[in-house]
Amino acid sequence: MLVGLLPEYLRPTGGGRDPALLVDVVDEAVGGGFTVALRRWRGVMPLGALARGAGWGSLPRAVARAARSHVVVLRLPSRYLLERQLTLPLAAARDLRGVLGYEIDRLTPFSAAEVAWAHRIEAMDHAADQVGVGLVMVARGAIRPILAALAQAGLVAQRVEIVNGAGAIRSIPLDDTDPAQARAARRRMQAMIVLCLGLAAAAVAVPFVGQAVVEAELDGRIAALRPAVSEVERLRQRVMTEAARGDMLAAERAQAGNPLAALAVLTGVLPDDTFLQEISLAQRKVMLRGQSGGAARLIAALAAEPALRDPGFAAPVIRTEDGRADLFTIRADWVMP
Repeated sequence: MLVGLLPEYLRPTGGGRDPALLVDVVDEAVGGGFTVALRRWRGVMPLGALARGAGWGSLPRAVARAARSHVVVLRLPSRYLLERQLTLPLAAARDLRGVLGYEIDRLTPFSAAEVAWAHRIEAMDHAADQVGVGLVMVARGAIRPILAALAQAGLVAQRVEIVNGAGAIRSIPLDDTDPAQARAARRRMQAMIVLCLGLAAAAVAVPFVGQAVVEAELDGRIAALRPAVSEVERLRQRVMTEAARGDMLAAERAQAGNPLAALAVLTGVLPDDTFLQEISLAQRKVMLRGQSGGAARLIAALAAEPALRDPGFAAPVIRTEDGRADLFTIRADWVMP
């Protein structure tokens, strides 16, 4: 049935149709025990019998399992039912339970504390400004031994169901709570549970959300700085490349010698009548080719220079055709940095 999908506080109660663990009182003439059945939306399933005075632990396992998940309903014979029809002012309909609670002492031989009771609106006459109310009661003193016997076996009844003389089922809660107030309290409790779960989820989620926001902000800053970082990296690579080139040139210069320094030294050492046609510096070896008015004296002049070592002719000296100069090739070691 579709009604089985409804929350408990929206399901119809008191009409003998809602799921419950039913405990029927057996006539005392045949032992005065109980029969137990499980009422479901699709029917009633018998669970067995329970002897009056059975102690804790004697409860069948199926009954104990059903009692944990269902309302326990005590079904009594009609002789326990007290029923009365009332006509009250229409204004009383706003708080019928409060009004009836004060009127039970006057309307019945019992005080409100001595009975478990329930009411229902049977008719409303706006023209006459009246409301018809059905009041049903059961004396607590009459059912106290029955409730004690059930409690001894481990069952606590939440309400009573009695079939009246007309065949209608009357449902009476065994506590003093207004069913409407109980349903409202359950709704409030469910709302509080949902709120608490929401707060707990928020407490768990907020740090992660905050972290995500911070990470998003950092990602934005990193993205904004990425062009500048790329430019800095490009310049750094360029500086490193230039430095590497400078180191390479310095290494080559240290290995081969400084040609400008060699040219400056030779310019100062060679006499004015000497002309160089070619000069080379490689592996710290200086090679000079040219002509001079006296090639022999060049060796002595070069040997006197501290930057040169072991100067000597690398090829025979040849006299020019006009006999006025010598053609020479001189090689020496370059020792300056």
